Amino acid sequence: MWNGIGYAVMCRKGNGSGSSNMNFEDQPRQESAAVQCNRYEAIGKDKSMSIENFKKLNEACQIIQAASKNRRARWLERSKTLARMRARKAVIIQVMALHGAFQEIAITCTRFLALISLLSKT
Repeated sequence: MWNGIGYAVMCRKGNGSGSSNMNFEDQPRQESAAVQCNRYEAIGKDKSMSIENFKKLNEACQIIQAASKNRRARWLERSKTLARMRARKAVIIQVMALHGAFQEIAITCTRFLALISLLSKT
């Protein structure tokens, strides 16, 4: 996003003859982590953005990036929690199935013992 904005507003490496020069650090870029803003052209509509306004835009982008990272972190944590809950649910279902199987075995054993008891009396 940042590179696209930087290109669109023409605040990137220029001829360096402007009265202002600003480096914006910690930017998500492929080759480096800084954006150098020293282009000197006319400022205004359909022209370059002023470094002051570019600085404001940079701060807004930083806020958006931080919010996006926080949102992603919360989403990942929620996903992990849901995965743990699903795993626990699967274990509970297996335990309940085993419990049901054990109950069936217990009932069958009780009936079998009752039958043996009846047969031994005769």
